[in-house]
Amino acid sequence: MIRRLAFLLPLFALGLSLSQPGRAQRMYDVREKLGFDQNLDTPLPLDAEFTDENGKRVKLGDYFEDGKPVILLFAFYKCQGVCAMEFQGLLEALNGMTTYHAGIDYTFVNVGIHPKETFELARAKKAELLESYRRPRADEGIHTLVGTEENINKVTKAAGFRYYYNEAQNTIDHPSGLVVVTPEGRISRYMFGVSYPSKMLRDAMITASANKIGGKEANTGFLVCWQYDPTTGKYRVVVENVLKVSGILTVILLGASMAVMSIKNRKRGASA
Repeated sequence: MIRRLAFLLPLFALGLSLSQPGRAQRMYDVREKLGFDQNLDTPLPLDAEFTDENGKRVKLGDYFEDGKPVILLFAFYKCQGVCAMEFQGLLEALNGMTTYHAGIDYTFVNVGIHPKETFELARAKKAELLESYRRPRADEGIHTLVGTEENINKVTKAAGFRYYYNEAQNTIDHPSGLVVVTPEGRISRYMFGVSYPSKMLRDAMITASANKIGGKEANTGFLVCWQYDPTTGKYRVVVENVLKVSGILTVILLGASMAVMSIKNRKRGASA
Protein backbone atom coordinates (compact mmCIF):
# COMPACT_ATOMS: atom_id res chain seq x y z
CA MET A 1 0.00 0.00 0.00
CA ILE A 2 2.81 2.40 0.89
CA ARG A 3 4.50 1.69 -2.43
CA ARG A 4 1.27 2.48 -4.27
CA LEU A 5 0.90 5.72 -2.35
CA ALA A 6 4.47 6.66 -3.19
CA PHE A 7 3.72 5.99 -6.86
CA LEU A 8 0.64 8.22 -6.76
CA LEU A 9 2.23 11.17 -4.97
CA PRO A 10 3.80 12.62 -8.15
CA LEU A 11 0.41 12.40 -9.86
CA PHE A 12 -1.18 14.25 -6.97
CA ALA A 13 1.47 16.94 -7.31
CA LEU A 14 0.71 17.19 -11.01
CA GLY A 15 -3.00 17.59 -10.34
CA LEU A 16 -2.38 20.30 -7.76
CA SER A 17 -0.04 22.14 -10.09
CA LEU A 18 -2.68 22.07 -12.83
CA SER A 19 -5.22 23.53 -10.44
CA GLN A 20 -3.06 26.65 -10.05
CA PRO A 21 -2.48 29.30 -12.72
CA GLY A 22 0.78 28.74 -14.57
CA ARG A 23 2.62 31.71 -13.11
CA ALA A 24 5.92 30.58 -14.55
CA GLN A 25 4.44 30.85 -18.04
CA ARG A 26 3.50 34.53 -17.68
CA MET A 27 5.28 37.72 -16.80
CA TYR A 28 2.06 39.37 -15.60
CA ASP A 29 -1.10 38.67 -13.62
CA VAL A 30 -3.59 37.18 -16.08
CA ARG A 31 -6.66 38.21 -14.07
CA GLU A 32 -5.46 41.79 -13.93
CA LYS A 33 -4.40 42.16 -17.55
CA LEU A 34 -6.93 39.99 -19.40
CA GLY A 35 -10.69 40.10 -19.21
CA PHE A 36 -13.94 41.25 -20.73
CA ASP A 37 -15.84 43.70 -18.53
CA GLN A 38 -19.51 44.19 -19.31
CA ASN A 39 -19.78 47.94 -19.85
CA LEU A 40 -23.43 47.89 -20.84
CA ASP A 41 -24.93 51.15 -22.13
CA THR A 42 -21.45 52.62 -22.58
CA PRO A 43 -21.00 54.72 -25.73
CA LEU A 44 -18.19 53.68 -28.04
CA PRO A 45 -15.72 56.32 -29.31
CA LEU A 46 -17.19 56.70 -32.78
CA ASP A 47 -14.46 59.19 -33.67
CA ALA A 48 -11.75 56.50 -33.41
CA GLU A 49 -9.94 56.28 -36.76
CA PHE A 50 -8.95 53.11 -38.59
CA THR A 51 -7.99 51.82 -42.02
CA ASP A 52 -10.48 49.51 -43.68
CA GLU A 53 -9.88 46.45 -45.83
CA ASN A 54 -9.53 48.66 -48.92
CA GLY A 55 -6.86 50.90 -47.42
CA LYS A 56 -9.34 53.73 -46.88
CA ARG A 57 -9.25 55.89 -43.74
CA VAL A 58 -12.51 55.49 -41.83
CA LYS A 59 -14.03 56.25 -38.45
CA LEU A 60 -15.80 53.71 -36.30
CA GLY A 61 -18.88 55.92 -36.50
CA ASP A 62 -19.07 55.34 -40.26
CA TYR A 63 -20.58 51.93 -39.53
CA PHE A 64 -23.37 53.37 -37.40
CA GLU A 65 -24.89 55.73 -39.94
CA ASP A 66 -27.47 53.39 -41.46
CA GLY A 67 -29.52 52.67 -38.35
CA LYS A 68 -28.44 49.03 -38.04
CA PRO A 69 -27.07 47.19 -35.00
CA VAL A 70 -23.38 46.33 -35.14
CA ILE A 71 -21.57 43.15 -34.11
CA LEU A 72 -18.11 44.08 -32.88
CA LEU A 73 -15.26 41.60 -32.63
CA PHE A 74 -11.69 42.13 -31.40
CA ALA A 75 -9.30 39.77 -33.17
CA PHE A 76 -6.10 39.97 -35.18
CA TYR A 77 -5.63 38.44 -38.59
CA LYS A 78 -2.45 36.35 -38.30
CA CYS A 79 -3.73 34.58 -35.19
CA GLN A 80 -4.38 30.92 -35.97
CA GLY A 81 -5.63 30.13 -32.50
CA VAL A 82 -8.53 31.67 -30.61
CA CYS A 83 -9.10 34.41 -33.22
CA ALA A 84 -9.59 31.78 -35.91
CA MET A 85 -12.05 29.97 -33.67
CA GLU A 86 -13.91 33.23 -33.01
CA PHE A 87 -14.25 33.96 -36.72
CA GLN A 88 -15.40 30.40 -37.34
CA GLY A 89 -17.90 30.53 -34.50
CA LEU A 90 -19.24 33.84 -35.74
CA LEU A 91 -19.61 32.57 -39.32
CA GLU A 92 -21.58 29.58 -38.06
CA ALA A 93 -23.86 31.93 -36.12
CA LEU A 94 -24.36 34.29 -39.05
CA ASN A 95 -25.04 31.47 -41.49
CA GLY A 96 -27.51 30.04 -38.99
CA MET A 97 -29.63 33.20 -39.16
CA THR A 98 -31.45 32.40 -42.40
CA THR A 99 -33.77 35.43 -42.29
CA TYR A 100 -31.32 37.96 -40.88
CA HIS A 101 -28.58 39.17 -43.19
CA ALA A 102 -25.32 41.13 -42.88
CA GLY A 103 -25.53 44.29 -44.94
CA ILE A 104 -29.32 44.36 -44.74
CA ASP A 105 -30.25 43.84 -41.10
CA TYR A 106 -26.94 44.39 -39.31
CA THR A 107 -23.26 45.20 -39.77
CA PHE A 108 -20.26 43.20 -38.63
CA VAL A 109 -16.99 44.98 -37.83
CA ASN A 110 -13.75 43.40 -36.67
CA VAL A 111 -11.34 45.78 -34.99
CA GLY A 112 -7.90 44.29 -35.55
CA ILE A 113 -6.09 44.49 -32.22
CA HIS A 114 -2.56 44.10 -33.56
CA PRO A 115 -1.23 47.60 -34.38
CA LYS A 116 1.42 46.26 -36.77
CA GLU A 117 -0.96 44.41 -39.07
CA THR A 118 -1.73 45.90 -42.47
CA PHE A 119 -4.95 46.46 -44.36
CA GLU A 120 -3.84 43.78 -46.84
CA LEU A 121 -4.24 41.23 -44.05
CA ALA A 122 -7.64 42.69 -43.24
CA ARG A 123 -8.63 42.46 -46.91
CA ALA A 124 -7.57 38.80 -47.07
CA LYS A 125 -9.62 38.04 -43.95
CA LYS A 126 -12.69 39.76 -45.39
CA ALA A 127 -12.36 37.75 -48.60
CA GLU A 128 -12.16 34.59 -46.51
CA LEU A 129 -15.29 35.57 -44.58
CA LEU A 130 -17.23 36.42 -47.73
CA GLU A 131 -16.27 33.06 -49.20
CA SER A 132 -18.08 31.36 -46.32
CA TYR A 133 -20.92 33.87 -46.08
CA ARG A 134 -22.42 34.14 -49.56
CA ARG A 135 -25.44 36.38 -49.32
CA PRO A 136 -26.66 39.48 -51.13
CA ARG A 137 -24.99 42.70 -49.96
CA ALA A 138 -22.64 40.79 -47.66
CA ASP A 139 -19.77 42.96 -48.89
CA GLU A 140 -21.59 45.99 -47.47
CA GLY A 141 -22.17 44.36 -44.10
CA ILE A 142 -18.78 42.78 -43.28
CA HIS A 143 -15.78 44.96 -42.50
CA THR A 144 -12.26 44.29 -41.23
CA LEU A 145 -10.19 47.14 -39.83
CA VAL A 146 -6.64 47.84 -38.71
CA GLY A 147 -5.42 50.79 -36.69
CA THR A 148 -2.89 52.35 -34.38
CA GLU A 149 -2.48 51.19 -30.81
CA GLU A 150 -3.96 54.49 -29.61
CA ASN A 151 -7.18 54.10 -31.56
CA ILE A 152 -7.45 50.38 -30.84
CA ASN A 153 -7.18 51.09 -27.14
CA LYS A 154 -9.82 53.81 -27.30
CA VAL A 155 -12.36 51.28 -28.50
CA THR A 156 -11.24 48.28 -26.44
CA LYS A 157 -11.23 50.34 -23.24
CA ALA A 158 -14.78 51.54 -23.82
CA ALA A 159 -15.87 47.98 -24.64
CA GLY A 160 -14.20 46.55 -21.52
CA PHE A 161 -11.91 44.33 -23.61
CA ARG A 162 -8.68 43.92 -21.63
CA TYR A 163 -5.79 42.37 -23.56
CA TYR A 164 -2.01 42.34 -23.33
CA TYR A 165 0.18 43.47 -26.21
CA ASN A 166 3.88 42.75 -25.85
CA GLU A 167 5.53 45.00 -28.42
CA ALA A 168 9.02 43.61 -27.78
CA GLN A 169 7.94 40.03 -28.52
CA ASN A 170 5.25 41.11 -30.99
CA THR A 171 2.61 38.99 -29.24
CA ILE A 172 -0.93 39.49 -28.00
CA ASP A 173 -2.83 37.67 -25.25
CA HIS A 174 -6.57 38.32 -25.16
CA PRO A 175 -9.98 37.03 -24.06
CA SER A 176 -12.66 35.91 -26.51
CA GLY A 177 -16.14 37.14 -27.22
CA LEU A 178 -18.13 39.71 -29.14
CA VAL A 179 -20.15 42.84 -28.47
CA VAL A 180 -23.54 43.77 -29.89
CA VAL A 181 -23.93 47.53 -30.25
CA THR A 182 -27.00 49.71 -30.85
CA PRO A 183 -27.27 51.92 -33.95
CA GLU A 184 -26.51 54.83 -31.63
CA GLY A 185 -23.17 53.26 -30.72
CA ARG A 186 -24.00 52.10 -27.19
CA ILE A 187 -23.12 48.63 -25.91
CA SER A 188 -26.24 46.48 -25.70
CA ARG A 189 -25.04 42.91 -25.12
CA TYR A 190 -21.98 40.69 -24.68
CA MET A 191 -21.46 37.11 -25.81
CA PHE A 192 -18.37 35.34 -24.54
CA GLY A 193 -16.31 32.42 -25.77
CA VAL A 194 -15.86 31.25 -29.35
CA SER A 195 -19.32 29.84 -30.08
CA TYR A 196 -22.40 32.03 -30.45
CA PRO A 197 -25.88 30.46 -30.79
CA SER A 198 -27.65 31.96 -33.80
CA LYS A 199 -30.97 32.55 -32.04
CA MET A 200 -29.29 34.22 -29.08
CA LEU A 201 -27.26 36.47 -31.35
CA ARG A 202 -30.29 37.37 -33.45
CA ASP A 203 -32.34 38.19 -30.32
CA ALA A 204 -29.49 40.37 -29.07
CA MET A 205 -29.41 42.28 -32.35
CA ILE A 206 -33.19 42.76 -32.36
CA THR A 207 -32.91 44.28 -28.89
CA ALA A 208 -30.01 46.47 -29.97
CA SER A 209 -31.77 47.59 -33.16
CA ALA A 210 -34.42 49.19 -30.95
CA ASN A 211 -31.63 51.04 -29.08
CA LYS A 212 -32.38 48.97 -25.98
CA ILE A 213 -29.80 47.58 -23.56
CA GLY A 214 -29.84 43.86 -22.84
CA GLY A 215 -28.95 42.09 -19.62
CA LYS A 216 -25.56 40.98 -18.41
CA GLU A 217 -24.20 37.70 -19.67
CA ALA A 218 -24.19 35.24 -16.77
CA ASN A 219 -21.96 32.68 -18.46
CA THR A 220 -18.62 34.40 -19.04
CA GLY A 221 -17.12 31.18 -20.40
CA PHE A 222 -13.44 30.36 -20.28
CA LEU A 223 -10.80 33.04 -20.40
CA VAL A 224 -8.93 32.01 -23.50
CA CYS A 225 -5.84 33.54 -24.99
CA TRP A 226 -2.84 32.50 -27.02
CA GLN A 227 0.67 33.01 -25.80
CA TYR A 228 3.90 32.82 -27.79
CA ASP A 229 6.33 30.13 -26.69
CA PRO A 230 9.87 31.18 -27.66
CA THR A 231 11.19 27.64 -27.06
CA THR A 232 9.02 26.19 -29.84
CA GLY A 233 8.39 29.26 -31.97
CA LYS A 234 4.66 28.52 -31.79
CA TYR A 235 1.61 29.74 -29.92
CA ARG A 236 0.03 27.71 -27.17
CA VAL A 237 -3.40 28.06 -25.67
CA VAL A 238 -3.75 29.20 -22.06
CA VAL A 239 -7.12 28.45 -20.53
CA GLU A 240 -7.28 29.44 -16.88
CA ASN A 241 -10.54 27.76 -15.96
CA VAL A 242 -9.77 24.61 -17.92
CA LEU A 243 -6.53 24.22 -15.99
CA LYS A 244 -8.35 24.67 -12.71
CA VAL A 245 -11.09 22.19 -13.59
CA SER A 246 -8.66 19.62 -14.98
CA GLY A 247 -6.52 19.91 -11.86
CA ILE A 248 -9.48 19.44 -9.55
CA LEU A 249 -10.76 16.49 -11.57
CA THR A 250 -7.30 14.93 -11.49
CA VAL A 251 -7.20 15.16 -7.71
CA ILE A 252 -10.73 13.75 -7.39
CA LEU A 253 -10.02 10.82 -9.71
CA LEU A 254 -6.76 9.98 -7.98
CA GLY A 255 -8.45 10.20 -4.60
CA ALA A 256 -11.20 7.85 -5.78
CA SER A 257 -8.60 5.42 -7.13
CA MET A 258 -6.80 5.39 -3.80
CA ALA A 259 -10.05 4.79 -1.94
CA VAL A 260 -10.88 1.83 -4.19
CA MET A 261 -7.42 0.32 -3.69
CA SER A 262 -7.67 0.82 0.05
CA ILE A 263 -11.02 -1.00 0.16
CA LYS A 264 -9.64 -3.86 -1.95
CA ASN A 265 -6.62 -4.20 0.37
CA ARG A 266 -8.88 -4.31 3.41
CA LYS A 267 -11.01 -7.05 1.85
CA ARG A 268 -7.89 -9.04 1.00
CA GLY A 269 -6.64 -8.67 4.56
CA ALA A 270 -9.99 -9.75 5.97
CA SER A 271 -10.18 -12.81 3.71
CA ALA A 272 -6.64 -13.78 4.64
